[in-house]
Amino acid sequence: MTEPVGSRGMRWLYLLVLLGLAGVGTGAGDIVFVVHNLGHWGEVQACAAVNGLPPDGGEIAGLIGRRADYDRCSEDFQTIRLASRIGGAAGVIVLTGVMILVGGLLQQRKVRRQFRRGLPPEDKAGVITARFEDCCDRLDLRGRRRPRLVVLPPGGSDRDAYTTKVPFRRPAVVVPVEQAYDKITGKLDLVLLHELGHVRARDLTWASATWWAGLIVMPVLLLAMAPGLVSTFAVTTRYALSLPIAAALASATLLLRTAVLRRREHTADRFAAGYGPDARTALSEIATAAGEPPGWTPRRLFATHPPKAERFAALDRVGRWEGGFAVAFTVGLLAMFTFQTVRQVSVDLVANAVAATVWAGITVPLWSWRPAPGRRQWWARVLGSAAGLLAGYVLPPFGAIAPAYGFFLDGIVPGALAGGVVLLVGVSALGAGLAEAVAAAAGPVRRTVAAVLVVLELSLLFTALLHAADLVVSAHFFWRSVAIDRYMFGTPIGLFAAAAPPGLALTTALVVALGPRKRWRGPALVAVVAVGAAAPAIVWLTDHVIERGDAYYVLHSRWLLCAVTGWLVTMLFLAGRGRRGVTAAVLAGVLTTAASALLQVLWAIRSGPGPNWARFLADFEQRPAWLLTALLVGTVPLAILVHDVAAPFRTIGRRVALVAVPGVLAVTTVVALGWTAPVTGGPGDAARLARADVEPAGRAGSGAGRTLTDGEVKDALAAARRFLPVDWTDQKVPAGARTGVLPPSCADLFAAGLAADRARPVTASGGLALGLPATAMPPLGATMALSLTSYRTPEAARQVLEQTRAELAGCPRWTEPAPFSDERLGHLWALQMPGPTDFPYENVRSRLTSSASVGGLPAVTGSARLVAAVGHNVVIAEIAYGRPFYASLETSQQLLLDQLVVTGAKLIIHALDP
Repeated sequence: MTEPVGSRGMRWLYLLVLLGLAGVGTGAGDIVFVVHNLGHWGEVQACAAVNGLPPDGGEIAGLIGRRADYDRCSEDFQTIRLASRIGGAAGVIVLTGVMILVGGLLQQRKVRRQFRRGLPPEDKAGVITARFEDCCDRLDLRGRRRPRLVVLPPGGSDRDAYTTKVPFRRPAVVVPVEQAYDKITGKLDLVLLHELGHVRARDLTWASATWWAGLIVMPVLLLAMAPGLVSTFAVTTRYALSLPIAAALASATLLLRTAVLRRREHTADRFAAGYGPDARTALSEIATAAGEPPGWTPRRLFATHPPKAERFAALDRVGRWEGGFAVAFTVGLLAMFTFQTVRQVSVDLVANAVAATVWAGITVPLWSWRPAPGRRQWWARVLGSAAGLLAGYVLPPFGAIAPAYGFFLDGIVPGALAGGVVLLVGVSALGAGLAEAVAAAAGPVRRTVAAVLVVLELSLLFTALLHAADLVVSAHFFWRSVAIDRYMFGTPIGLFAAAAPPGLALTTALVVALGPRKRWRGPALVAVVAVGAAAPAIVWLTDHVIERGDAYYVLHSRWLLCAVTGWLVTMLFLAGRGRRGVTAAVLAGVLTTAASALLQVLWAIRSGPGPNWARFLADFEQRPAWLLTALLVGTVPLAILVHDVAAPFRTIGRRVALVAVPGVLAVTTVVALGWTAPVTGGPGDAARLARADVEPAGRAGSGAGRTLTDGEVKDALAAARRFLPVDWTDQKVPAGARTGVLPPSCADLFAAGLAADRARPVTASGGLALGLPATAMPPLGATMALSLTSYRTPEAARQVLEQTRAELAGCPRWTEPAPFSDERLGHLWALQMPGPTDFPYENVRSRLTSSASVGGLPAVTGSARLVAAVGHNVVIAEIAYGRPFYASLETSQQLLLDQLVVTGAKLIIHALDP
């Protein structure tokens, strides 16, 4: 009899537990780095202040085109931080190795101490030894693979047998002599074969590391957080969000550890039942003696050994939550946390590839070695995987305050996030379906080959999808164009996107070939019928469509229509076969698309000089193949859901008929009316991307100084608004007039300036006000105002600058009413500052400070203002930030206000340049 499947495949799960432990260590090292100021953050801020940079990070520096300058200031800081993170991860792994060694030595010491009280009876020890040697011979355990047997004397603390191992030594099976007295038939063989199953799996060191991980993770977490609990600053500011993230990651690691160790015990029981004819009977008697299993309690989530009453029932069934939602969620979460960690030290594509490989390398062996017994568990693992991947993508990893793309994700609308959820569910469904096909492969060698192929293809496909998502996120942040988003996702960019579609075709073909031969018939027959029906229809529609609009684009681009035909075949196939027919369905769709594209090439060159194979490869390999792959990822779950809903229809033909007629009609209608543009794209997508302005904000262009209309002013302000975080709320634009100003000379100066501004010939004007949340500018937030006014002559714009300078020089101090202050007055003073050196237009920059007393305590409001003349136009950006209980702003706060007004003005100018 062969060894039960699954005893060695758990090493991937062990590795994932250690990845979770390494993640905890990474966050612990990062928290120690911040709490103890190992990177000397003050020096980074000082360097930023000297160079006129924002003090709190590189995002705003990148927005104003000075990210490289900020990176030079923070280079040593980032290097030390990276070393702290790597040191934390390596430290816990090394600590785990030390604990394995120390634990094994302590276990041997414990055994020797029990022998000091006496020896086991020779007759009973002889019975155990004889049965042990017989079991080892039956299992062909020889040489260093043959474990040592230790029979413990009676009266010891150990009542159950176990296997222990010190690294670089032979394992030892420890059996209490009481096992020889047990009256249950076959129990001794069950115990010995169970422990020898652990030995045959060759995972004793991995299992020991996994067991110790559960004891290490919480102390490491608490020790890392202890300094933060003492330092109020560390907890209430940078790491307020890291506390729940740390707890979530630690909990996920503990849950996965439990699942791995429990599954390990069930696997050893199956091994024993497979080799010992009396072992199954013994397990049944043990379960009967233990009684009914107790009700579910939270403690059982973290129990590393299953209850005795469950062990017999687990012989012939797949595990419960170990193969369902919880473990799938944990795998996805830890895979994307791996992405977040790698992303901090490497480029995006490498992080994507590492995360995809981790996810596919765990889920495919796990799901193929333990196929889902029914629809419920299959959907549980699919939805759990998608939920874990999404959570790991949008949540910051332990030790960070934002995810890798947190700054960009602020500008993503919920609809785009919903699209990401669809993709994650789709790739999880493809993975689960391909895993079912791997499980159906005939023989262990074929299963191994199929598993390797599927892991490689899913890693390739998921990497391509993550890369496409990265491009869409970045493009949407910069251009806010659905057409450009569609083009960025629908066009295969990079090696992974180009290789994923043919890889999917090759993988499905080989996996089908490794399975039962009859599985070839269905995909081939469906593809032949579909091509025969679709090819003439495509030609006829192409010749008769009206030459305009998106419908013409889709039908004229026959390759896209071929992809849609292959997709429809896949959907119909899945409607009939369901989750167990994913591989065959995908293969049928790919064959249909490839054959349709080949026929279209032959039709297009029928009167040409010869076969244009280069065009065929380019057209099929790029847009249609990638489009088909994206359609499959997005709609495979829906097709399987239709199959599950149609389950009462007993025959496959009825299920297909349920969706065939409405499906074909729906696809035909959508294509004919040109509604496919959100998926297939439109004729102007590439042109829109080519025209997109990709220069850094603030560049000098010839179009910014032209006379504007009201519509152009509105569009420029809207474009500037889109570059600012979405959680900045829109507010009412403040009035420009001041009342109750003292002394009268200042009141007269301000009134004269207002009258002069109203007298200037204005062609268009507009403004917007934004409220910054308290999370961005604690404790009360801030208010930012942007305005754009266009005059008939450039001289009028320059007069605004002269007037601003005159007001700053003529009235540097004044008072005005402040209803909430003790004196009902606010004291203000203004100071003209040097203009920013990287600003391409003449400007006046100033600071304004307002101080008052509220309830006997000081309160201050700091402001920054920039007025720029850009040809016929005047751009004004100002921000006000209140700080109660303080008499002045900190230098870093004022510098940030200065940079924000420069950024706001540059965003408007950037929007004006063509």
